Amino acid sequence: MKRVWLWGLLVGVASGCSTMTAARYSVSIDNHQVLKQFAGAKFALTTLDPPAAYASTCRLVGPIEVMDGLTIPQFIQKAFNDEFKFSNVYDNQRGVQLTGRLETIAFSSAASELVNGWWDLAMTLHAPNGRSMRVQSRYHFKSGFDAMTACNHTAQALGPAVQDLIFTTVTDPAFRSLVLSSCAPGGCPETLPAPPASLVPTWERGYEWGFRWSSPSGSSNLVWTVVREEVTSDGAYYVVREGNREVYYTKNDLAWFMERVDGAVDFRATPPEQRFAWPLVMGKRWETKVRVERPLRRTSEERQRVFVVEAWEAVTVPAGTFGAFRIVARDPTGKITSETWFAPEVRQSIKRKTYFADGVMDRVLLEYKLGASVAPAP
Repeated sequence: MKRVWLWGLLVGVASGCSTMTAARYSVSIDNHQVLKQFAGAKFALTTLDPPAAYASTCRLVGPIEVMDGLTIPQFIQKAFNDEFKFSNVYDNQRGVQLTGRLETIAFSSAASELVNGWWDLAMTLHAPNGRSMRVQSRYHFKSGFDAMTACNHTAQALGPAVQDLIFTTVTDPAFRSLVLSSCAPGGCPETLPAPPASLVPTWERGYEWGFRWSSPSGSSNLVWTVVREEVTSDGAYYVVREGNREVYYTKNDLAWFMERVDGAVDFRATPPEQRFAWPLVMGKRWETKVRVERPLRRTSEERQRVFVVEAWEAVTVPAGTFGAFRIVARDPTGKITSETWFAPEVRQSIKRKTYFADGVMDRVLLEYKLGASVAPAP
């Protein structure tokens, strides 16, 4: 996610202990793009309670603190409202007055090989009518080997980590329901327009999508499950399991990177194949050129595709009816190789047609699970 962030760090020394002070929060362009879709609605985060306890000391060097005498929970609450104000949806008088509680504030400056770190932030938001939503975000960053450098970088990463938390919150369909279900008089429009663009969705461990595929050679059901995230020197990946197969997608844009069968690499794309270009908008066009290797078969091929977002459609599949972007892929000759219908609500493609010389393989969504609930086929 692109960020507008003024990296800054003040380091004070007192009684032999250093204090790492994170810079003031800067609003995110990506968050602004999402919040613009709520034009006409008004809301504010009026309170944000801290967790029962959280540790702010980094590697025994000293505490991580925030400028202007704010606590970290106050910093996060102010960041939410700064984003709302920048996007002209803030009103703490007539708007929906959201309240929240932080459940987790945690960080590591030495998560992997002593030079990678993360911030974990989790919270629950409540609307006045009793509705609520829970959101969690983990932000990865490069820390450093020596303690002072690592802790400085950890403090610097707090702002982007909060940007990610806010992005995860406002792109969750539950947030739209939360702020529209409790509108104060005159504080919300009767309806909001359909999203004009779809930003890259976030996935979490446990998300599942059940499909049925069919082709001239047969048909079967399959389930995709997000089983973990992996961070390597090349980047961060979601790992999705289908039976004994694990498929790797880049976390920043869901590009298809690699498939393993029983731990052995079956497919690998260099660079990862960008099947979506975010944000998805009508008419968007992009090209890919990748080398696809199959180490087990000792084969490889060069693959070129041109992708175009050709339509926004209401698409009915066994899991229900959804608004979806239709993305068409063509080879260099102009021949259609695939059609994909991506539904932002489901955070996944709900329908796909792949064209081969001997026929068409169809895949449709049967059911899905985002979080604790399952949305089955009617």
